[in-house]
Amino acid sequence: MAWTQSMFLFSATFYTLLVLVRLWLARRVIRQRPVQSSEEQSFDLCQFTIVQPILSGDPLLAATLAENASQLPNCPFLWLVDDDDSEAKAVSTHIKDSVDRRDLQIILCPAAPVDVNPKSFKLELALAQVKTTYFVVLDDDTMITASSLQAAHSSLVCHDLATGLPTYQRGANVWSDLVAHFVNNNSVTTYLPLLNFFAPLSINGMFYVAKTETLRELGGFSCIQHLLCDDYAVAQWFRCHGKTIHQDTSRQRIATSITSARRYRQLMHRWMSFALLLTGDQPLKIQILLATFLGLPPILLTLALALSVWHAWTFVAMGIVLAIRQATIWVAHRSAFGKPLSTNLGLSLLAELLQPLHLVSAACVPYIRWRGKLVRVSRDQRYRQCD
Repeated sequence: MAWTQSMFLFSATFYTLLVLVRLWLARRVIRQRPVQSSEEQSFDLCQFTIVQPILSGDPLLAATLAENASQLPNCPFLWLVDDDDSEAKAVSTHIKDSVDRRDLQIILCPAAPVDVNPKSFKLELALAQVKTTYFVVLDDDTMITASSLQAAHSSLVCHDLATGLPTYQRGANVWSDLVAHFVNNNSVTTYLPLLNFFAPLSINGMFYVAKTETLRELGGFSCIQHLLCDDYAVAQWFRCHGKTIHQDTSRQRIATSITSARRYRQLMHRWMSFALLLTGDQPLKIQILLATFLGLPPILLTLALALSVWHAWTFVAMGIVLAIRQATIWVAHRSAFGKPLSTNLGLSLLAELLQPLHLVSAACVPYIRWRGKLVRVSRDQRYRQCD
């Protein structure tokens, strides 16, 4: 039918145009980034304290913590462990003993009060302990090298907070792999293109760096401990005080085990819920831009793919669209990280096609499961436990 061909042509063309424009805008940001001088590259790792809120449950936890400790031998570490989390205490104590580092400190944290964000609560406890110039927030599933801190050090010459780009290691099962492909498909072309129009709306909450003095000057993490989306809350907190945020292209590797379809659905539901909260908090023109650049492409791709099976020429054209899609992902990775990341073409495509379903789920179900708690999602962005 003529209408199916017309709809296919519209959706396929618009999708291809959007992915190419996002790539062009991302590369434009990358090309504008100044090359570090030898003076900027000279810095002391001892100036950085790595602060990690730790929660047990992931089989990769011990390996991830150990790799950071070995990669950054001169950085002090603060590991924030719940005092009732016996597994996390055992893992962190074993690693501390095995690396024999006096600058690695384990802080046992009491349970966060009701309706207080557990991560922000722990970070506030850590802020009182840090004596170095820079305060580094690092999730317990995230790995960095000295190059990430070097990039942050350069950024903080002119800015007040620095963050990088998350990438996931491909997992041992299909659920972990779907999460990896979702993040790796979108990391470069989500964080960077919009910087052509406005300052970062949020940050990569898995890794960011600020001066310890700046955090204390702003009142500490207690100022945002009642807010649900801690990464967006940090960005708002800094902007409200006239501070600037720098989105760098340094890469942070993340390794997480997603053991079941249920865990995968919960994680994607949480991320999409946070994305909807962020979008709904913006002025209308920014909402339209976010919806067009980030929300619309997977919907157009799903529509084009569904309509492509009815005619021979649309089927062939869809193959060309998918080839362009994969090429843009490859070029985005190479531009930002110097090399493309490992990809399974089928899972990469499936991860994108599932996005509209996760978005609908987040819009319809105002609850998330996070850190073992059922939390209500509301437009006022408050952290509210339901159990």
